[in-house]
Amino acid sequence: MLVSLGTTGILLVLLQDIYRPWNVDDAWFSSFVWNWAKHGVLDRDLLFASREGQGMVGVNHFGMIWAAIHALFFEALGWSRNVAHLPSCLLVLATVALWQHILETALASRLAGLVGAVILGASPPFLGAATQPRPEALAFFFISLAIWLAQRNRWVAAGLLNALAFECHPAGALGVFWVLPFLYVLDGQRRRAGSARFLLGLTAGSLVYVLLHFRFLGTLPHALLAGSEASGRTGHFLAEYFFKTRYLRHVPEFVIFALAGIGLFRSGHDRKTLGDWPWCVALGAGALLFARPIIHYTVYLYPLFLCWTLLLATRTKVVGKVLLCGLLAIDLGIVGVIWVRNHNFSSAELSQAFVRAIPQDGLAVVGPPEAWFALKDRLLPCTRYSSDVVDRIDRDVYWIDGPTSCAGAPPLLERLKARAENQREIATVESGVETYRILRLSLRPQGF
Repeated sequence: MLVSLGTTGILLVLLQDIYRPWNVDDAWFSSFVWNWAKHGVLDRDLLFASREGQGMVGVNHFGMIWAAIHALFFEALGWSRNVAHLPSCLLVLATVALWQHILETALASRLAGLVGAVILGASPPFLGAATQPRPEALAFFFISLAIWLAQRNRWVAAGLLNALAFECHPAGALGVFWVLPFLYVLDGQRRRAGSARFLLGLTAGSLVYVLLHFRFLGTLPHALLAGSEASGRTGHFLAEYFFKTRYLRHVPEFVIFALAGIGLFRSGHDRKTLGDWPWCVALGAGALLFARPIIHYTVYLYPLFLCWTLLLATRTKVVGKVLLCGLLAIDLGIVGVIWVRNHNFSSAELSQAFVRAIPQDGLAVVGPPEAWFALKDRLLPCTRYSSDVVDRIDRDVYWIDGPTSCAGAPPLLERLKARAENQREIATVESGVETYRILRLSLRPQGF
């Protein structure tokens, strides 16, 4: 246990603040907590003014437990980007510990549990969940605890936790597909009794959901069905992860998992072993229900692919072990590249520099989402999500001109420039990786 937690902890310390330096979700999800804690707003995205279907707009339908946990950390330690990541880091560490126990029990091998936990803790989906304030870390912690309980026939608690995972985020419903195979492999009477208890737990968890979100139950079906229609994004999170990331850096992982799956199929089946065909069928069906191109959802299925590789390693002398070594080498290589590229970045220093450079005169500031932790309610972020940002500007405004300003939204940038009567540079901010210019723009009023 100490080895897996120590390895994961060291990686998180190395990558803290630099894993995704310019991650729009850091500001977006932190702003949901801010809007709720400071303004009492649950159902509107005050930062981006996004609509249902483009993603969460607050904690009206999901994420109130997640937001409450983050609010406690923010209020105690400050509203900074590092604090935003802290609950997720702790939850991922706890999840790694759970998976070591889960894999030890499933494979009857302490070594397999240790190796699996180390690889999970070093994997991009787990590190990604730990280094941003999205709900995946809490949702998958609940799912992992439910799996651990299902192995011990604690069906009521497993059902309750699955419902709580759904409260964190709708993709948390994938947890049910992790637990159902445990019920399937039971004998007749035990299966019926376990299923009844699991449904009881789900019902209890559903009541918790209703109590937290009863004001917005009428709009829940629309929120669930909206999917990615409003943003126009299509695809599947597994395709996004394995085949559409920059430099195709996860293709080698796909090759390893594909080889492991083929090798496992040829080596025989044991339906009661975690990761074998009942879990493949159930989680495959679950994945089809969540066909959204959100790469962060990969964390919900990644342990299944690792189970294939671990199972093959227990059934072969060389092949499976070579694949495990290759997987760990890939994970550590990605970590190394990220550290080399981004280790000079500091969000705390960047926030302090923005505060020093931008006058405290109450004028709005248009700029990249990473400036939110310095500016909070003053920031009007310019991204592809914030379609009306230019229309919310009066006459004078500060513009943070940097590499991620208006990323993905060139039409918004052109509209902003078209309204500018004059501009002057008032400061330059260095992030350690990129340079930002602070400009004051005088804009023509709307309609001129």
